[in-house]
Amino acid sequence: MTKSNDKIIKVDFGNKQKTESIDNGLLDYFGFNEKNKTILPTITMPFDLSAKTSIIFEREYFIWMLMDKFKDTKNRNVNKMPLQSVLCYDLDELLEEKQFDLFVPDKIQKCENILFLGNLDVQGIKEFKVLQQQQALKNIRPWISMYEIMIERSQYDKEKSFELKEDISSSELNDFSKYFDPEVANKIKKTMKIDKKGISEKILKLDDFA
Repeated sequence: MTKSNDKIIKVDFGNKQKTESIDNGLLDYFGFNEKNKTILPTITMPFDLSAKTSIIFEREYFIWMLMDKFKDTKNRNVNKMPLQSVLCYDLDELLEEKQFDLFVPDKIQKCENILFLGNLDVQGIKEFKVLQQQQALKNIRPWISMYEIMIERSQYDKEKSFELKEDISSSELNDFSKYFDPEVANKIKKTMKIDKKGISEKILKLDDFA
């Protein structure tokens, strides 16, 4: 909580509530736009601030997995990448708001590698697109190696696949799949457009983050 001239801004990351004053100078100081809602991460977890890789997860599920992975070791690597920090935004909030300011910590904005991981489904791809449209996250990319594991494992682990409730446009799917090599991109398109299936991120296991 910060108080200035009897005007208060309160930011509560846990409950995602924010009370703003009309003090424009104070709003500018914190990077908030009075006209737009500011979307805050539901959770942000730093690990090694000197590292160059940060990950944005669709859900908090994997953040707690990584906390468990790191609790007894000083090794802060995932897939041989030193990990700076991880964070998560509320998916429904991102997709429902028409105009908003996205709060992204400065350290994450300056990362060389900003990766995204979520369900391989319509909402997950739409969230990636919304995040990518933010100036602070213009370099975000899908976490390719993890999505490749999800696709391959879904061939025999059918429990983590599900029927899509809505169709995805070809342009949205192409914008996402273009980051993958052609063989994997075709598998993504077949899964979602022909089979009309999604793949849960929970098909991944803690060992996949080694």
